[in-house]
Parts: sequence; structure tokens; C-alpha cells
Amino acid sequence: MNAFIEELRIAREGAGLTQEQLAEATQYSQGQISKIENGERVPNLKFAKAADDALKTGGLLHRTLRRELRQETTPAWFVPWLERERQATSLRTYQPLLIPGLLQIEEYAMALLQDETRVATRLDRQETLDQLDTFVVVIDEAALTRPIGGADVMVTQLQRLLEDTRASVHVVPAATGYYTGLDGAFTIAVIDGTEVAVLDNRLRGQFIELPEDMAVIRRAWEAVRSEALPRGQSRDLIEEACDRWKT
Repeated sequence: MNAFIEELRIAREGAGLTQEQLAEATQYSQGQISKIENGERVPNLKFAKAADDALKTGGLLHRTLRRELRQETTPAWFVPWLERERQATSLRTYQPLLIPGLLQIEEYAMALLQDETRVATRLDRQETLDQLDTFVVVIDEAALTRPIGGADVMVTQLQRLLEDTRASVHVVPAATGYYTGLDGAFTIAVIDGTEVAVLDNRLRGQFIELPEDMAVIRRAWEAVRSEALPRGQSRDLIEEACDRWKT
């Protein structure tokens, strides 16, 4: 938290405020702020936003804290994939159980992760979508019907799938039954013309880079993509699921 603490102290002193005055402006106690500045208490994002508003720092404190929390909470094995994700020009992802993280709304992610910091990290990753030439998503229909966070959350989440023009979303209908790929999620990234992939599992991801392994993953992608409906029919299925959640 060293960077956040330093930025907080600089901003507070620059604004000519004492800890007590900042406490009054943010509705936090002077004791809490003292402990944060002394490194005795871990701040949360809600406090960072309140301090930004009080000190008129333009979101600096919130951004700094999110960056530090992301570094502390991101599993070591996942850090290399985050770098690949940022470098990618194309992503293809398959998820048989849930809405992919890059398309999750905050409430859906919170229902899954139960942790504000991990949710913030996941939402930060979504900035990657703005740089992609293509983002193709295949999900199983089960992801549309599983009640993550309750009906209201599902309505908003499915509306996000319909409205986010950065993603081409395709759904494998439940009537398909078993098909190749149903046993696990994976993502393929294209970086400088080269394909790499990550497979999800309970403990950690498995990175795939060897050409012979990528050939297997590519065949798995082609299999799930061939089972998925075209984009228009997929939208119809998502809209139907959304309407059911509304009722």
C-alpha cells in the first residue's frame, strides 16, 4: 500500500487539510485515517473514492489503490496471462458454465467472487476489449439460466451481453446435449499473429503455447463454435432468457 499511502498524504497536505478535517469530509474517523496513513489498516476502494472526492484528485487515489490491490490479489500463475491478454489483438473464449469474466457486470462478478478487490480487478481487465480487433464468445445455454446473484442481476447481465458491441456472442443451445468442449473453459489469444491459450481449472490455469497443443485447442474451438447458433439466433435466445428472468 506504499504508493497509495504516499499519494493520500501528499494530496491531503496539498489541500491543506488535517487528518481530522479529511475525516469530516469523508465520513471516516480520524483514527481510521491515521491508521491508513501509518500503514496499520488496509484501505478499501470506497474510502479511496471518498478521499478523491474530498481532495479533488480526479480519481488518482482510487486508481492507485485498485492497481496495488490488483497486484496483491492476482494469483501469481495468472499474471503472465494478464500480460498476454493486454497484448492480444484477438480473443476467442468458450465458457460452458458462466458468463465470461470479460463480459461480467459488477453484481454478477460479486456474486461469484464475494470480494470487492477481486471484482475490481476483474472489471479492470475489461478495458482490454477496447483494443481488440475481434472478440468471439461461445457460451452454453446453461450460463443464461443459472441464477447467479438473483433475477435482477441476471436481467442486467444478459442485457450487457446484448448491448456490448465489442463482443460477438454465440450460444450453444441446451438441446445439443453432449459435445466436445463441454468439459472445460478455455481462451485463445492472438498476439503478433501467434496463437496462445489458457485452460481453466479449479486450482490454476494451464498455458498452451506448443504448436501441437494449440492444434488440439483449435480443434476444440472449432467443435464448440460449430455447435453454437449464429449471432442473430443467439441474440434471440439471450433475449428469451432475459424475458424469463424478468417474470
